[in-house]
Parts: sequence; structure tokens; C-alpha cells
Amino acid sequence: AMHLALMYVGVTKDDVVFCSDFTFSGSCNPVAYIGAELVFIDSDYESIKKTIEDRDYQDMHREHSPLVQAKDATLIDSSDMSIEEVVDYLYKMAKEKL
Repeated sequence: AMHLALMYVGVTKDDVVFCSDFTFSGSCNPVAYIGAELVFIDSDYESIKKTIEDRDYQDMHREHSPLVQAKDATLIDSSDMSIEEVVDYLYKMAKEKL
């Protein structure tokens, strides 16, 4: 999708594209495919966290279609869990439901 979006807006090998340095390869690889110059912008954890918190607040308090947890959803706070602990927890939950 990113590759198609870059092509749609006309990004070419002669362009410069800025990308956060706090990202995953799916955000920057499409720039490389096109051959444009990729420039990483310094990011810090606290500013990214604040941006996400602000976005979530706005999404939950918007007038139309506010973001809400589905009634049958299970909320998992993985803040203090490693990825392995999250996977183990989800695996145990899935086994219990089967």
C-alpha cells in the first residue's frame, strides 16, 4: 500500500522522502523500491508516546464513530510483559476458549 501511495503521488528516484527513525521496514522499504533518497528523522520515545496518547484520546472522544472496545473483546495490558509473555498469555487464553 505504501509503495502504491508513493507512486500515486508521483514520488520518483529524484525525490527525497522523510521517514521517522522509530519505525519498521514496511515504512521505508517502498521508498527504496522506487529509488528515492530516504532521510531518517530523529524521533524520541516520549514525543511518539504523547502523539499516540493524543490520537487515542481524540479517537475515543470524537462525535462520530468514537473508538470503543467491542463488548466481546478482551483487554490485555501488555505494558509490563515481554513479547514471549504476551504470546504465552494469548496461547493460554486461546486454549481455554477452545
